[in-house]
Amino acid sequence: MNVVTVGQVAGATRPGIDHIALSDHLAAADVWGWTNTLAGDRLSDHEGAGADIALAG
Repeated sequence: MNVVTVGQVAGATRPGIDHIALSDHLAAADVWGWTNTLAGDRLSDHEGAGADIALAG
């Protein structure tokens, strides 16, 4: 498995604790994060992570 959300991803304010892992036949075309606050309100104790996923190769 390839963990595509290792470290701090673009858009996040700190390294994440939730991850996206892909098998060898998949690839992440784009990976992003978002903060856990909106307009000063805390939405969660985790930041978010997302990825556009495509077939590898």
